[in-house]
Amino acid sequence: MKKFILTLLLLFTLPTLFFVACDNDCFLADYTVSVTKNIYKASNDEFDLTAEFVVTNKKCLVFTFKNQNLNQSYSIKLKNGYETNFTFNDAFSYFSANLEVDDMPKSEFCAVLSTADKSYELTFVSKLKGDFISEKVALNKLYEKQKTLIDAYTQNGIFNGKIILKATVYNDKAYWYVSLNFNDGKIKALLLDGKTAELLAVKDLY
Repeated sequence: MKKFILTLLLLFTLPTLFFVACDNDCFLADYTVSVTKNIYKASNDEFDLTAEFVVTNKKCLVFTFKNQNLNQSYSIKLKNGYETNFTFNDAFSYFSANLEVDDMPKSEFCAVLSTADKSYELTFVSKLKGDFISEKVALNKLYEKQKTLIDAYTQNGIFNGKIILKATVYNDKAYWYVSLNFNDGKIKALLLDGKTAELLAVKDLY
């Protein structure tokens, strides 16, 4: 478990695909630039895909999967007709596609993955259960547990930094990953239990 927590804290410091929006709104909501609100999975005999619903200054579904056939082209299309192509990420060896959408899908949604000569209808199912805490609760817990630090970076009501929130699931257990990115270049990563909001880990990264 400790190894998993450390891995998460390090993993999510990698460049985020995007850069929005507590039950009582805390002021940190105004400095939250990216929220991964939901995670969906879909698979068949050939593909294992992940879709993340990410909110920044727009709403997007971010699809990823790994495949050994690097010479093949792939696209994905939603039932409403929205469609986009995959590109290969050389740094992390996976295919990804970003599709702007109107709102977060419900607990599941269908999409068609296509190659040059074949199509696959897939059902994406959310990995988050109903007891997963909202980003508002996560932000309030963040401020409660890191109040001294956050206040030190707040002058005249202005927080000198940006916040990234990312829902993540490991072994069917949900977590909130939080990245505090201060304007002086320092970064602090935190991991919260997705059900209880318990602070599980804190790490200074830079």
